[in-house]
Amino acid sequence: MPESSRTTKTQAFKKNGIIYQASRSYKYVLDAALSALSARRVGYNGPICLFTNLDLPMPPPELISEIIQSGPVKKYASKWVTGKFPKLQALQNSPYSRTLYIDTDTRILNAGIKDFPRLLFSADLLMVRVSPHNSFCAKALNTDIYNAGVIAFKQTPTVMDLFSQWEAHTHKHHKLLEDTNLPSPEILAGISDPKKRQKLLKMDQLGLYELLNPQLNQTGVSFQEMGAVWNYRERTTVALKETIIHHHNRYRKNQTAEAQQAIQALQAEKHDAIALWLQKVLDLWQREKLS
Repeated sequence: MPESSRTTKTQAFKKNGIIYQASRSYKYVLDAALSALSARRVGYNGPICLFTNLDLPMPPPELISEIIQSGPVKKYASKWVTGKFPKLQALQNSPYSRTLYIDTDTRILNAGIKDFPRLLFSADLLMVRVSPHNSFCAKALNTDIYNAGVIAFKQTPTVMDLFSQWEAHTHKHHKLLEDTNLPSPEILAGISDPKKRQKLLKMDQLGLYELLNPQLNQTGVSFQEMGAVWNYRERTTVALKETIIHHHNRYRKNQTAEAQQAIQALQAEKHDAIALWLQKVLDLWQREKLS
């Protein structure tokens, strides 16, 4: 089993907080910043931590409380595949005793975000179930799965063990992409399409599914499903107006225009420090696209 990414030194955990992970490209940092800004807009005043392996100017604490540099990860031939591991690393090294991990292609739509610590009174780990119609992994496996784009968790040994095993399973799957002589996981036995098998092996969702799914809880972690409002994945939120976190890749397609509008609004509101930092991140992203 690969060595876990969990930090071994003793940590004094802060109470509650949100974490994002944005590595490999400044577009993900910009995404995380816009998601964090949406949380601030609806009244979330708690800590927000950004994990990244990129050089960044220090953000204003009223937007992002702290930055933690991601550690080194094993490199695979595909940069996209390699990019899955900083997330698993961030989960294992959250500075908070109660954490809400949020993917960057999200926006926070209402103040219900402030209630996430209360969810963790009844379980140590919470995720939202998704069905085959709005998840490639669920469709390919022909079953419901838990989507890992929003995860609420407590710092417990069982939760950390699950994250460590998830990382190990993901390494195992990624090695199969580079060495086809290795035995394929049983979970893919019924999938004959080689392209579909390859795509599944690239996804961190597959490793999670092997350990935790609606029919299986292999590690015995104290788990509970969250309501769909915490990770709503349809294109619009018309059908679920109480949505707290909207999770859709459409945000990445419009991020430049959204960032420019946000900067103008922040300047008008005299939030100059946030506007300036957001502009710097946008400039870094624009320069990256030209390089």
